[in-house]
Amino acid sequence: NEGQQLEALFAVQGIITDVSLAPFSQFRSPISANQAKHLRQSISLTGYGLQAFEIAVQNIMELYARFARLMPKKSTLRPADFITTRSNALGEDESTIDFSNRFFTLRKHATTDILPIQKELDPFDRLSNTRKHKYEYTEDNEIRIMEAKSKDNEWKFKKIKSSEIAVGDIVEVQVNFTLIPLGNNEYGLKAIFREVARFDNTLAMVSCVSIIDRATVLINLQKAAVKAQVRRARTVKENAPKPLKRIIAYTEEEEDDEALLRVKNVKLTNNEDGVWAGPSTALN
Repeated sequence: NEGQQLEALFAVQGIITDVSLAPFSQFRSPISANQAKHLRQSISLTGYGLQAFEIAVQNIMELYARFARLMPKKSTLRPADFITTRSNALGEDESTIDFSNRFFTLRKHATTDILPIQKELDPFDRLSNTRKHKYEYTEDNEIRIMEAKSKDNEWKFKKIKSSEIAVGDIVEVQVNFTLIPLGNNEYGLKAIFREVARFDNTLAMVSCVSIIDRATVLINLQKAAVKAQVRRARTVKENAPKPLKRIIAYTEEEEDDEALLRVKNVKLTNNEDGVWAGPSTALN
């Protein structure tokens, strides 16, 4: 629509090291206002030292540096706390990226449509009382969970349950980045979790041993290396700040057969430079 801003989506591929998606098993009674305020869905990715993933981290830090240069005078940007580095058993540094999104939005701050909470997200009605706390589940809070399958050089997407996403899966996560005012002239850069597509079981089986045996992973992932796509973004219109329109990256097969993302010459390679071409290849 004329005058409407579109959000910019970035795609990052990696292996899940931690994930928290609805339904939330920790609640035994309806949640409180404070619990609603802090409730989040999240996912953490790593590349187990693969260069492609480390390049993704570098690209995100470059984005952070650009935001830092745009800060108003006398304002500062806090370090990006969603990127962490740890040493593995071999003494090598490995990076992890954490993405999250609030499950609720304070009603007065909601800028997108209010959505009903589906039974699959809240089977025991622990979250349904949040309206009295003035919190809503909105389009901006929704996480789309998909499975990507390749057939005849064409990627097709199917909606799956959150329980089908697990540690060790190879996935592509769609995120956007936003500045949040923190008070005292400080801002924070947040990585907002929007969508996740799990690559089919053939590739997931390659990584299922990754938490236990990194050496095996490094051998197998030569055939299915993670290709980070942080810097591929959709155009953002330059106009006055207005509510953002959510962009849907993955189209379900049954919704629109013509809208399926096509990838040409998809193949797995064994050479050192072999990179697996995934769905985000179509996001140019």
